[in-house]
Amino acid sequence: MLIAAILCMAAAPESVCTGDDQPALVLEILRGSDAARDGEEDRLGRQLESLGRAAVPALFEVYVRGQVEAGGARLDPGMDRALVRALSRHRRTTLHHLKVRMAARRRRKVEAEGVGHAEVEAEAGAVMRVVGEFGGAQHIKLLYSAASVASTDGKLPRALEESFEQGLTELIVRDQMSFRVLSSLWTDTPACAAERVLLVAGATQKPEALVFIARVLKTPSDLDGVALAQISLLADYARPGDSGTMGELLVRRLYSNDGQLRKAAAIAAGSLRCDAAVPVLIRHLDSETRGERENAGWALRRITGQAYQTREAWDTWYAVEVEWFLRSAEDTFDQLVSDDMAEVLAAIRVISRRRLQRERLVAELLTAFDHPHPTVRAMAAASMGHLGCTSALPDLVFLLDDEDPGAAASAHEALLMITGAELPAEPQAWSELVAQLTGS
Repeated sequence: MLIAAILCMAAAPESVCTGDDQPALVLEILRGSDAARDGEEDRLGRQLESLGRAAVPALFEVYVRGQVEAGGARLDPGMDRALVRALSRHRRTTLHHLKVRMAARRRRKVEAEGVGHAEVEAEAGAVMRVVGEFGGAQHIKLLYSAASVASTDGKLPRALEESFEQGLTELIVRDQMSFRVLSSLWTDTPACAAERVLLVAGATQKPEALVFIARVLKTPSDLDGVALAQISLLADYARPGDSGTMGELLVRRLYSNDGQLRKAAAIAAGSLRCDAAVPVLIRHLDSETRGERENAGWALRRITGQAYQTREAWDTWYAVEVEWFLRSAEDTFDQLVSDDMAEVLAAIRVISRRRLQRERLVAELLTAFDHPHPTVRAMAAASMGHLGCTSALPDLVFLLDDEDPGAAASAHEALLMITGAELPAEPQAWSELVAQLTGS
């Protein structure tokens, strides 16, 4: 009866929902019959797409049920897609209908009215899939509503975890404003969905996800460990300045009373190459916990490129680094613009040995890229490769077109060192990779 009702709801004048054969045809296709596989599916899809806005509630009802009462067969996958296409024709009407529907479900849940949980799960899952198909960042609240109505004791049913993650992932890929909305809604994110949101963010490989993770870490919570784990996944996509922004938040976790959180923070700091964490990590080398000592050692090696074996050696190295920045850095930077090429080369050699404040060092070295002598440009590029900062990538790509083969080759080698990619010295290929890594 429901299918017949849909076919009679056509509001568009071009509707083809007439004739006694239509309800039978629909039922036949929904049951996944041979007729559907022989091409009738497309015909039904065109019929459904010709329906007017008044058909949206009934179309969604069929999509939710996924079963036809007359025969009990599940929806054919092709029919499933046809229904989504039909709903997408009336995108605004569909999404408004889902908002109203989820709001009603939440009220009923609060009032503890008897609702079959299987029915609620089916409806919530359908909402998640539809929002994923053609929703926008402004519909993240709708995803949260669907998760809330289907949750039990603050947990999302396992069967819906994949639907929620897929819907949110598709929405993030489609709408670049998604992470801003996720950040603004974080304190209102339902407990049943919060961990899934963090896992989706970590899997996106988007620089904006790190900004969102930083927002999450500003307020300590039971999910700090999950948030820290995502930093390791996103570190390769960090933009210039992300390490500094995250520094205070990571240091705060390194001082946590929770040993597991300290270990997770060490891995995150190392992955992001966070300078601010170095002195705390050195202290952790004396930890009574083996795992904490090992994580701190790994992070220090990752951040600095050094491989000292004792706490005393690390303390000595760190003191020398700090002393250089306090007393010698400015004079060395002034040498980079000297008229004496020997002074410039000497300054580049000194800078290439430093391992703290690397973003600052890269910014100073950029002046050498404009030097008239190719040896200076080549050495500056090599130094940037040793510093390993992604902020140097755009300028290194530009140097691939240098008129001097040696300078261009040095830029290529630096790009290989920083990214780990294996691309030829072709500016176009590297420009595309750098755009992907930096989100530009």
